[in-house]
Amino acid sequence: MTTITDRPLVATNDPSFSATHRRLGRLGTVAGAALITTGGFLILRAAGADFTITDPGQGKPPHTFVAPEIAMVTVFFGVLGWLTLAGLERWTRRPRKIWGSTALVVVLLSLVPIWIEVATTQTRFSLAVVHIVVGLTLVPLLRFGRTDPPAPKDA
Repeated sequence: MTTITDRPLVATNDPSFSATHRRLGRLGTVAGAALITTGGFLILRAAGADFTITDPGQGKPPHTFVAPEIAMVTVFFGVLGWLTLAGLERWTRRPRKIWGSTALVVVLLSLVPIWIEVATTQTRFSLAVVHIVVGLTLVPLLRFGRTDPPAPKDA
């Protein structure tokens, strides 16, 4: 007699499946964060934020952020966070806890330069929103995202 079970076709303990699934999930997280952040930037820009900053006391010309720059910086820090998490997963006992704490500190520290630069209040507020959106997207999704294959169900 033949029985049909609802077990997955690929063994869940297959490391290549797990690693590939995890990488694709994290790649999607980084790409999604870039899209969400860029969309938020464009909305804030349309609402009137000029996103122009000037380094105080440097004599440099003002810099105005543009959408591709926001996307590239988000991807850069997303990949950096991903690589950090992957290293912690490989070499520590509690990688997600360490990474989550570290990522939270990095997001909070990223807000400091916003208040050092010379910018309008609306630009400062908008930059803070963009930084927080990056954190709210990357931190929980990289840390807790569904990156492991589903466990097999008992028959």
